[in-house]
Amino acid sequence: AVKIRRRTPCIHARRSAAEKENAGVLEIADHFADMMAGILDAGFSVSGILREYVRQIARWLYFIDAVDDLDENLKEGTFNPFVQYGSFRELKDHHYIWLTDHIHGLYANTPRQTATGMNGLITNRILFRGIPDATVRVLTRRR
Repeated sequence: AVKIRRRTPCIHARRSAAEKENAGVLEIADHFADMMAGILDAGFSVSGILREYVRQIARWLYFIDAVDDLDENLKEGTFNPFVQYGSFRELKDHHYIWLTDHIHGLYANTPRQTATGMNGLITNRILFRGIPDATVRVLTRRR
């Protein structure tokens, strides 16, 4: 975490400030995505498409992790953008369609241009199998 803050201090500060101000989950997810893309930029020379893949997947990751960690964060008194719902069950029971629409929308804008060969296979498995499968596991609490 310290290395991440050193490489992306401005972006990390914006995400932290957004969390402290109880900004919406989508805004915070965008700051997290910018931070992850900044780390990628700091360490690698990558195409714009790969950078956008990382950004969109990072947005999904922040969102789904917040959903998954809600009950634990409530118990520990730590930040979670979904705290107003009171529990995972409440969030899921009353906002399931909103959740699934936003979860899928977070990575739906990922560029459809994919690499060929092994890179294309890996990318497609992540985007079109891994993310949907992980989403179902989190929302149904299957591990």
